Amino acid sequence: MGNWGEGDRFDRGMFDSTNRITFLVKVSDLDAEWWKSEFFDPHGLTPEMIGDRLSASWDADKTMQVHLLDGVSRSFGIKVHGSFGNGDYWVHDRILDMGGQMLKAEEMFLSPDQRDQGLGRKFMQDAHRLCLDLGLDVIRLAAADVGRYAWLRCGFLPDQGSWDTIRRAMMPKLIELQDHLSTETYNRAMALLIDRNIGTARLIATLRDEVPSEIPGPHGAKSTTLGRALLLEGAPQWTGMLEVRDEVSVGILNGE
Repeated sequence: MGNWGEGDRFDRGMFDSTNRITFLVKVSDLDAEWWKSEFFDPHGLTPEMIGDRLSASWDADKTMQVHLLDGVSRSFGIKVHGSFGNGDYWVHDRILDMGGQMLKAEEMFLSPDQRDQGLGRKFMQDAHRLCLDLGLDVIRLAAADVGRYAWLRCGFLPDQGSWDTIRRAMMPKLIELQDHLSTETYNRAMALLIDRNIGTARLIATLRDEVPSEIPGPHGAKSTTLGRALLLEGAPQWTGMLEVRDEVSVGILNGE
């Protein structure tokens, strides 16, 4: 280890900060050699290229911060930022855990005025394509805020512990909405919340009956779908994953 020579200077420069990518960690020779063996030699990828691959759907300027590059744990973390102008921006934080064969989607933020445009789904599609190329098995995340609903609509599933928690937490909200639903719809929704099968979470997200909502809109409270109300007004944060090679999950992610 640590045998970088004259001919490696160009390669070693991939770990230098620029006006586009900043390294918040010091990259040792061991870390650099791990990078070459894991990413550069087999795939021709530099840290900056991975940041670009993870946000390929954004064709405007972006900046990156590398906060983790560890050859011992075989992990790489990068945060990528972009600006819509007028103060609106997006940011996502990704960790490639090569030892655990997973991508951890640590953070995703879009300014409120830029949501519902499909960019979050596109960024996750970018992450999925990179996972396939690198041989990773799963994408893991913690679904908070609007993600409690949105990530189910993108093919993710909660883990069993999360599903057992959120399905119970949604029951009081469903009971509250009972008078706004037909008996058939109410009974179907309650049956779904009783079901411990994690795949049922996706069915909850597809419930389209219109109900009153406390979810803030452009003009205050408004109506929304039953599935969205249950997940955003009744469910807490949950953790889950998308299996990279699962045809059903990937089909949902790609809007098929």
